[in-house]
Amino acid sequence: MTTPEDEEMAPKTKSSEETRKVLVSLHANVAIHSACVFMQGIAFTYLSKRLGVSPTVWGYLNTCAALCHLVGSPIYGRFGDLYGGRMALALSFLSMFATCILLAVADSVPMLFISRLPLVFMQVMPGAHMVVADATDAASRSDAMGKVGMFFGIGLLIGPVLGGWLSEHYSEHLTCVVAAVLSLLQVVLVMLFVPAQMKPVSQEEHGTKSGSSVFDMKEIARLCSIPQVKQLLVIRCLSLLPSMLLQSTFPIIMASTVEWVRRTAASSWRTSG
Repeated sequence: MTTPEDEEMAPKTKSSEETRKVLVSLHANVAIHSACVFMQGIAFTYLSKRLGVSPTVWGYLNTCAALCHLVGSPIYGRFGDLYGGRMALALSFLSMFATCILLAVADSVPMLFISRLPLVFMQVMPGAHMVVADATDAASRSDAMGKVGMFFGIGLLIGPVLGGWLSEHYSEHLTCVVAAVLSLLQVVLVMLFVPAQMKPVSQEEHGTKSGSSVFDMKEIARLCSIPQVKQLLVIRCLSLLPSMLLQSTFPIIMASTVEWVRRTAASSWRTSG
């Protein structure tokens, strides 16, 4: 016999039609976010050049961004465990909004560093995978995960070109404002189309979450110490290292050495991505 508490913890979406709506909105959000990332990336590169950032300081800026991602990733994962994929995605998009707004008003090198700080919680792909894991069953999960990557690629094609065009014809600051507005739109889409709870939660699990904290370092360390998790972390770090080296050095070389216009440079960045 079910109790009122069990009914509250039951999934809100069960039908395939409702699941399809969740996944469609998720794919659209991933594509928009990917475009925004590369839009602000183009603006960030040329704004850094205009403010006289040297290659050494550029390296520091990228290290700062990477450090923010590193510190925020386990905390973000814990946040998703406690509050669900919808709130995790909304937090990521709000972080992107904050990054773009800070970059839009940046007029000095210290402001460039400050604009990297909200990247701590800009972890959209893990958030998207949380939603996919909750919304799909084992048979359809791989297909849904693959489509998330495909739509990220679509945004990668659109973002650099749109960012380059806006920066060339208007300014880097306007490019960041457009990306910020799109990020706020994504928050609205997530709250409208992604349910707060999509799978059943047991009484024991619900009680465990209620007594937990986002900043529970012991729990985060326990999860990271699981052998399979450690293996995946090592493999992911090694596989991402060459790509990160290319993507961190290519933009500043492109902006400093090759005097391309922004739109042409954006197309080249899209190809490298």
